[in-house]
Amino acid sequence: AVQANLSRAFETLILGSRRPVHPRRWARIRCSAAASPRRSYSITLLPGDGIGPEVVSVAKDVLSLVGSLQGIGP
Repeated sequence: AVQANLSRAFETLILGSRRPVHPRRWARIRCSAAASPRRSYSITLLPGDGIGPEVVSVAKDVLSLVGSLQGIGP
């Protein structure tokens, strides 16, 4: 199973100390584990300073690939 946990320190490292006052369009991917139908995972992609739609698009592709390799589908 894939598990995502974004700690405050990691969030600061990735997003930096500046956060957008008006966040851009958020992308949300929901999927459920094939082996355990009661479990679901919700991942939110937040574009930030210097993170544009092209980066978010590739991140979504990576998450889809990892999910398919782990038996998790949308």
